Amino acid sequence: MRKLIQLDNVWEKELDELSNTHKDNLANFRKLISVLHTSEVLIDTFNKKKINPYDLDQLQFIISYYFTHTYHQSLAIYHLSKLGLGSSGLILVRAVMESLVNMSYLWQVKKINGNDEERLAWIEYVNVSRHKMDQAWKNMQSHRRKNSRALAVPAEIFTNENSFSFEEKAKDFKNKYQRTDWSKLKNVEMRARAVDDLQISILPGMDLEEMYNTVYRWSSEYVHGLSSSSEMYMTGTEKELLVHFGVSNKNIDIVLPLLTRVMTFVVVIVNHIFNLDVNISEQIITAGFNNDKKENKNE
Repeated sequence: MRKLIQLDNVWEKELDELSNTHKDNLANFRKLISVLHTSEVLIDTFNKKKINPYDLDQLQFIISYYFTHTYHQSLAIYHLSKLGLGSSGLILVRAVMESLVNMSYLWQVKKINGNDEERLAWIEYVNVSRHKMDQAWKNMQSHRRKNSRALAVPAEIFTNENSFSFEEKAKDFKNKYQRTDWSKLKNVEMRARAVDDLQISILPGMDLEEMYNTVYRWSSEYVHGLSSSSEMYMTGTEKELLVHFGVSNKNIDIVLPLLTRVMTFVVVIVNHIFNLDVNISEQIITAGFNNDKKENKNE
């Protein structure tokens, strides 16, 4: 088992600053930082094992992508929350949540569907995605021509050679998999339920469908700019409607714990897939997850 690593000076300085600027949410920031630090311990362990990226199998490639993706988004959420932009952070929590569902599904897909063809389909789906983008661009340009409007620049979003290549590969994808999506289960909710039904022993308390129907759906209101999200930016009284253009601590106390929970599951999966031999729960605690409890006892 890898030696436990204390929180580094960079994160300690962040906590010192937060103790002055975000006293009410300091415990939530501390917990998230402990998980972000644990993510960095995994990255360091991965590098020390000198794993050749070209030797990754399909699952390892997918998990590497999702880990990098969620780690970057988590750092962005941390800094947005620090700036008082909780609503924008909530939008990114939705993206991290969806990544957790998809990486969990692709990890467990053999148990769910009896084979792992969806892993390769996920990798090859880029051709379908780019073909759709190319077709949408061409449809837009065609509409503009019919209405005597100036064409967008460039006239073609991809070169003719690439456009033809994507079209052919998209056809090959459909013929190969008999569908036009990478997953046999076409939406996030169905994939979340399929993973939950397995009751994965190393992930106690992970209820993806519940998180989907709460976190994901609620944050989707902000992503799509629905009227139900207006409460974050507006306050109505009997006499006036106040619009809040500035920063606010609103939702930070929700965003930080949600992200901490989701990223904890992410690091557990990464640690397991790559056999990094890090005791995740002990590492998170060593990084200060429970320090606020110790401080409260000493007060």
